[in-house]
Amino acid sequence: METDPEKIFAPVKASYDFIIANLKEIYDQLPTADQKRIFGGTFEKMHLSFDMILQNTLLRIGTADGDVSPNEAAFLARLGDMGYDLCDYVIAFGKASGEKIQVSWGEFEKAPIPTVREFCSVIDIAISPMVDSLFSMFSLVDMVTEKDYFTILEDSILQIADAFLAIDFSRSEYENNAALATIKAEILQPIVDNNIALMIALGQAKDEAEAKAKQLEKIKGEKK
Repeated sequence: METDPEKIFAPVKASYDFIIANLKEIYDQLPTADQKRIFGGTFEKMHLSFDMILQNTLLRIGTADGDVSPNEAAFLARLGDMGYDLCDYVIAFGKASGEKIQVSWGEFEKAPIPTVREFCSVIDIAISPMVDSLFSMFSLVDMVTEKDYFTILEDSILQIADAFLAIDFSRSEYENNAALATIKAEILQPIVDNNIALMIALGQAKDEAEAKAKQLEKIKGEKK
């Protein structure tokens, strides 16, 4: 197993940049200005939403072995440096609310695991509106384009998670399974659920359109 943190981390930037580039494509393909306004009319909020859910998910994965190691904390800090940092977001959020919050990735190394998990749960609640918007808009574009954005996202996130799991130079089957379950629950399954909901909605819309068309044909026939 590789024991050089730099070599382990090396592929992460390419995977991360690939995700962000594809998210930008999704944003650019949103069909209406109203949908773009969900993200404040700029791509940055969509980018922020993804960074927050990715970092929070990885932090939760980091608790699976009983502690957040210095290498894991450093990994998350470097990931935050590539885009938006979760700790910076929490500090800014507190400031906007009139609260002085101090948090850094290094602090998670010393924190009890229940405290870290509670932090992740609080963040989940705080970011859920913008993450829900991210997932719904992702599904909307993914459903109507030929490009398989879901598989791109899944593969790239798993590559990042694989590096995160390897950063401590050891990993157990339990950690691997916990990571997969967490990524599925936090990111992949919500998108799948949105896709299913859209398919149902589109199916209902199609049925309604066909019913209206038949009704119009019937009316035309009666007028003749």
